Amino acid sequence: MNSKLNELKEKSKHLPETPGVYLMKNNQGEVIYVGKAKNLKRRVSSYFMNSKNRQPKIERMITRIDTFEVKLVPTELEALLLERRLIHQLRPMNNRQMNKFERYKYLSLINKPNLKIEVDGKMNGVYSLGPFR
Repeated sequence: MNSKLNELKEKSKHLPETPGVYLMKNNQGEVIYVGKAKNLKRRVSSYFMNSKNRQPKIERMITRIDTFEVKLVPTELEALLLERRLIHQLRPMNNRQMNKFERYKYLSLINKPNLKIEVDGKMNGVYSLGPFR
């Protein structure tokens, strides 16, 4: 294992064992993968452990990880919703589950001048939920 992966492995040991979303970034600072976890420490650490059972595409992604960022949330449901939103906004190259972005919609509450509900392909209101298929 190279020194960068050892550094990331060590960093992941200090993560909380709580729900959240993690963003894997390359050496240009671009987000290459967004994932969710009910236990951030366990999930993120798993990327930096030696494993013979990994798919080749995951191995290739791991070699491109330069750093990672985490976003803590109170529940697994909030982690799922945040993950979907970030994938839709950032469009990371390694997230294939939502690669048909035009199929996803947001439910937005808009209060101009009266309260209305809008379904659209982008977040329009202060209160937007989604993306939903």
